[in-house]
Amino acid sequence: MIIKTKREENLVRGAIDTEWFLENVSAMKKTMYGMAYSLLGNAADCEDAAQSAIFKAYRALDRLDDMRSFKPWFLKILKNECFAILRRRRPTAELAAWTGSYDCDAVTGIDLRRAFGRLSPVNRATFWLYHVEGYSIAETAKITGAPAGTVKSRLSRTRAELRKLLKSEEEQI
Repeated sequence: MIIKTKREENLVRGAIDTEWFLENVSAMKKTMYGMAYSLLGNAADCEDAAQSAIFKAYRALDRLDDMRSFKPWFLKILKNECFAILRRRRPTAELAAWTGSYDCDAVTGIDLRRAFGRLSPVNRATFWLYHVEGYSIAETAKITGAPAGTVKSRLSRTRAELRKLLKSEEEQI
């Protein structure tokens, strides 16, 4: 196919961008859902946040300078959508019951989901991105919009808080 006009060039580029976008979003489904669920705690809100993030990211795709940074860029949009949902429901917010792929320790009765749900949304997101999704400190900082030092502090405080929560759960048994 020979491209003759600027309009034809834009149509071809748009089709390629759309295909590329859909492939990359599809490859991140598990990560998207895990991150959204760790923040929101219910499937309906996760779907709303993901749908909104996909729409906003697609509309802003032309502003993405480096396609290699798509994943952190997209996850930052998703995080912002999750926080927007949390702000809207804040007056009636309940602790999220995290239901990740990790089961409770049946022997000690420690409920990791309940402890994880007691963390602040920011700390849950930071912890999830670093420990569950395996992002580096720098990548987690880029996604959350926080400096790397802040991410390190949040991770340290979150681990300490989880230890404390899990210890108090264990003592109650």
